[in-house]
Formats: sequence, structure tokens, C-alpha cells
Amino acid sequence: MNISIVQDIFLMEKNTGKDSLDLLFTGDFFPHETSSSLILQKNFEALFNDFLSVLHHADLAVTNLECPLTDKKSPIKKSGPVLKAPPDTAEALKHGNIGVACLANNHIMDYGTEGLSDTLKHLDSAGIQHVGAGLTLEQAMDPLIITRKGLKIGIINVAEHEFSIATDHSAGAAPIDEITNYYQIRKARSAADLIILVLHGGHEMYPFPSPRMVKLYRFYADLGADVIIGHHPHVFSGYEVYKRVPIFYSLGNFLFDAPGRVKHWYRGYAVYLKLSGKNISDIYLIPYSQFVNGHGISLLNIKEVAEFNEDILRYNRIISDEKSLNDQFKKYICEQRGNYLAVFLSMSRYKRRLLQLKFFRNLFFGRIRLLRLLNQFRCQSHRDVMTETLKHELNTK
Repeated sequence: MNISIVQDIFLMEKNTGKDSLDLLFTGDFFPHETSSSLILQKNFEALFNDFLSVLHHADLAVTNLECPLTDKKSPIKKSGPVLKAPPDTAEALKHGNIGVACLANNHIMDYGTEGLSDTLKHLDSAGIQHVGAGLTLEQAMDPLIITRKGLKIGIINVAEHEFSIATDHSAGAAPIDEITNYYQIRKARSAADLIILVLHGGHEMYPFPSPRMVKLYRFYADLGADVIIGHHPHVFSGYEVYKRVPIFYSLGNFLFDAPGRVKHWYRGYAVYLKLSGKNISDIYLIPYSQFVNGHGISLLNIKEVAEFNEDILRYNRIISDEKSLNDQFKKYICEQRGNYLAVFLSMSRYKRRLLQLKFFRNLFFGRIRLLRLLNQFRCQSHRDVMTETLKHELNTK
């Protein structure tokens, strides 16, 4: 299969055969500030700009809806930001030819079961199918099977464990869990010609998968996923083809206008799959920017495409080299070490700065204490008990 970067969607020949299908996958979608205002004004043309032609060129377009669509006022209690978007967002997605919304992410339960229920209702009303979250764990885990032109496409959507995950007794998102994901893939394989696994996980603002993620995503390819697509870091990453399975580790943001972020926050790429029968014939990457110079989603110019190409090829080289990938992750760990250690002690910003100095780090964290912490988190059995203990304590607050 050929993977190439295109600037102009109309350079690609449209599949017209009865056994051909064009699929488009985009990254994180959360309308904030300017984009939310455009949606309330129903100015969808300004929201999607020239990328609208890309969306309508595909037979089926899929995005990650990174928030509930609700008017509810009370968010859940969690660490980190809470997100929501106006219900009219469903109409905007429909205008953008989005046929499927992936809901397995760390924000879909930010306004609780009511917020998720509202989201499902608004998507259903707009005729947009959804996958990855439900009012029960069984609904959340259920693969979405879509039939187009006689081909059956199976989409599975799962997320890392944060505050959004469904349980046997509560609504939420489908979890990343190797055992249950195996049964999902097996179920989809019995009903679909092609299985696309969409995962929401990774490290925010870090343009590489961790070594663990590479092993996990390749394992899913071994289990039977035909295409693997990643979301969540909010910056785009590279890709690889493992045993003929294309793995895209992060598409970056699709629409997520948040002023003051790093440059790559505002750039991402869509994955355009061209199918001939049950096989992928070609894959195109379509890079774009969002809310640069006040505009919505826009295709890149020739100079910007060249810069994007240089970046993603560099990412690919690092991902394909185990030592380089490990070195990058070690560097990232060094940069984040102080923040993570500070969480254990509930430190103020001032004390966090002191952690950068070795003397104070040794003062706050003795060797025995660090060994105990390591054992609590590294050992699966201890981690199970620690997780349930913290959940119990939170429920009594």
C-alpha cells in the first residue's frame, strides 16, 4: 500500500466503482471560544473553510468528539479541565459530512451520565452514528459496523483509563484493556470486512508514542486490526506500517481552538483511506491548520506542506528505531519528573521548582519511600489495591 501526503484533495481520483470506498479519519474535535461562536451563529462555512471539500469528498468521515454536547451546568469532580460544547455542534458536524463520532476519550463524561445521554440524543437527531461510549459498559464496548457500497466496516473505539471509563454499574467510555479489546476485535471480525481500531491515549504535547504504546498498538495489529489510529496528545505524531497494518500514533487536533499553545497544537492531519473491495489500495495524509490567523480549518500551502512532510518523516525515523524512540522517551521523562513527583506531595508551584534541585529532591524523597512508591505502581496487584483504595476514599468525601 502507498502512503503519501497531498495538499489538494482533487489531485486524488475519486473511487466510483461499486466495490470501492473512501474513508476519512480526523483528530480531536472540541469547539471552543471562536469556533463555538461560529457554531452558535451557524456559520459552518467559516468553521471548515476549504477543508469542507475534503470532508465531502469521502464516502464516510469520522472524527473524535472530545466533549459532551450538553447545556448541563454541573460537571463531575475530576482532576484536569472539564469540556462541553453546545448541542448545535451536532448540526455543524453534519454539515461537515461527519458520519461517525468517536466518543471514547477522557472528556466525554465531564458532565456525567446526563451529559453523555444528551450527546447521544443530539448525535442521533443529526443522523450521526457513534462508537466508544454508552449508557452501559456493553453499549460502550460494542463495535460499530457500517455498510457502504456492499462493504462492511468495523470501527472499535477505546480510551485510556481516566475519569470517563464505563464500568459494570456506570455509563462511560470503552477502556483500553488488552483482554476485552481482543474480544471486541474478534466480534468485529465476524461481522466486518475491515476493522479500524481508534485509540485515545498517549502523552499530551509529546509527538511520539511511548515504547509501551508501540508494543501495544502492534499487538492489536497482531490480534486482527487492519488500521490503527491514535488520538489525544493534541500534537501530530508519525506512523509506521507493521505487518501490512498502518499505525498512525496521533493525528493531532482537528478543531480545538485554544490560544497560546505551541505551533503544532494548531496543525494536524487527516487519514484518507481508499478501499478497493476488502483491501486498502492507497492512503493519503492531508495536513491542515486550525485557527491560525483567525481562520477555521484550512489546508496548508506548499511551503507549510513541505515543513509538515519534514516533521513527520523525522518522527517516522525515530519511531522505527527502537533506541531513538527510547532516548526520546527518557528525555521526556526527565522533563516531566518534577511534575509527577510533586503530585505525590501535593506541592505548590514554588515547591515544585525546588524539586528541580537535586538537594531538595533527595530531601523530599528518601530512597526507601521511592522504593515503596515504585512497588505500589509497578506491581499489578498492588496497583489494583491502591486504585480501589483511592476510589473508596474519594467516595467518602
